[in-house]
Amino acid sequence: MSVRTHGDSCSSLCGLHSQVHLVKSLPMCRQMRQKDLPMLFVPMLALLIAMSLGKPDEYKLPKSVWLLSAVSGVLLILVLTNDLHHLVFTFPKDADVWSDADHGYGVCYFAVIAWQVLCAVAALIFMLFKCRLKNGKHRYLPVIPFAISLAYLALNYVGTPWLKHLFGDVTAFQSLMYMLGFDSRLYS
Repeated sequence: MSVRTHGDSCSSLCGLHSQVHLVKSLPMCRQMRQKDLPMLFVPMLALLIAMSLGKPDEYKLPKSVWLLSAVSGVLLILVLTNDLHHLVFTFPKDADVWSDADHGYGVCYFAVIAWQVLCAVAALIFMLFKCRLKNGKHRYLPVIPFAISLAYLALNYVGTPWLKHLFGDVTAFQSLMYMLGFDSRLYS
């Protein structure tokens, strides 16, 4: 897989969120939580892009990076099959309808978040070491979107009511922070 392919894949997944909203009335899309695919694969693709920085377009990453896709894939399957095991999101046993307003978090939710943060931290470290301006004053600029991203995740976890009204949903916000992080690193 070439460097250009990683960027194209990441751009496609960032745009997937809005595309699924257009067809969410289809039975398959109602079953699939439209934000889970980008939330798991955008951080992983960001890491692949960061690993590819400074390499020629023809550069191919080592075959062992398929493990990153495998971890994201397993976590995606856990999220999509949550109705069977409730290991990602938990719901009250007496609830007639499961809703986003009345749910808790299972152990696999924290595994998903840990994977996203691990990929983001690794991508940030790769970007910092592959920086064009090694001693420039803007060297640590990508840390700002990353810190904002972590703050958003923490506020979302505690259920801050105004957060989604002001900044949108997690997928859109996190995708924006990844783009800002890459732009700040590439153009500083």
